[in-house]
Amino acid sequence: MVALIMAVAPRVDKPPTRRLVVVVDDDDGVREVYEDTLAQAGYEVVTFANGEDALAVLATRRPAVLVVDWRMPGLDGLEVVRRASLRHPRLPVLLVTGDARAAVAPARRADVRTVLGKPFDVEELVRAVATLATS
Repeated sequence: MVALIMAVAPRVDKPPTRRLVVVVDDDDGVREVYEDTLAQAGYEVVTFANGEDALAVLATRRPAVLVVDWRMPGLDGLEVVRRASLRHPRLPVLLVTGDARAAVAPARRADVRTVLGKPFDVEELVRAVATLATS
């Protein structure tokens, strides 16, 4: 008599998902660095050159973290945050700016949790996103 042994893969009801980070910055090179860095850290990253396009996606998806540049043509970062927060209250936001000192007060009024001043090391970006994603 021969016994038949079958290896059965465990059933997965839902595939594991990576945490979504939405990045909004008008600088192509900056977006590329953020995307590469955060993807290597294990995040699903979607980037946008302007706030309008990001808000269209935020209408249907809630990210773990929104990373947004403060000074951009069209909608500035704080307006993007204000509009995104209407759909996703308490959305963790990382505001990135070259003028962190000037951004602190307006960022607090917009309920932004973290402001990261440029220039910064990419490890700082990953740490800030990780902290916000788990808060």
